[in-house]
Amino acid sequence: LTAPFQRRLRLGSRIADSLYWMGRYKARAEQATRMLLVLRRLQIETAGRETADRWAPIWAALARATGHSSEHLALEAEGLEDPSYRLLLAADNSASVARCIASLHDNSRGVRETIPPEVWSAVHRLHQLCEQAQEAMDPSDLARLSDLMQSLLDAVDQLDGAAGKNMLHDDAWHFWRLGQNVERALSTTRITRAVTEVFGA
Repeated sequence: LTAPFQRRLRLGSRIADSLYWMGRYKARAEQATRMLLVLRRLQIETAGRETADRWAPIWAALARATGHSSEHLALEAEGLEDPSYRLLLAADNSASVARCIASLHDNSRGVRETIPPEVWSAVHRLHQLCEQAQEAMDPSDLARLSDLMQSLLDAVDQLDGAAGKNMLHDDAWHFWRLGQNVERALSTTRITRAVTEVFGA
């Protein structure tokens, strides 16, 4: 075998797969949190000027863009329940931000021998932040939910910083980055389609 081919074989398929999905789950959680925080801030700014039914198609579009049941969230957005908690923390929601971060954590545990301890610590802190919020958060406390969204984004930024500073730019790094870029491309496509459906071409 040639030297370059031997070098590429040093990263096993299991580790490569876990790093790829770490990148995807990280990007998916980040994108969903950013979109949700933007909508929460817009709702605060337009409080009293917009009715719940005006927000329903926007929540439904966000649901489609993040892999949720748009029909279910549309009903919540009609005034029965604000969907923020379900999108962010609901344990029974397989597409929630918390579930994405749990999957990121699970994948990272399988590659602890490959990633720097600083990256593992950043992932673990992010996961703990979600777990603590799930235990203590009141689903109706929208102000605290908004604060949590910002805290999650800060923790994601810390993870990005730890990875950029401490990971060698080798095959492991490229699989981690590949997962993020694939997820961002898919997310952008889903968002564009959802927005077009709501507001027209």
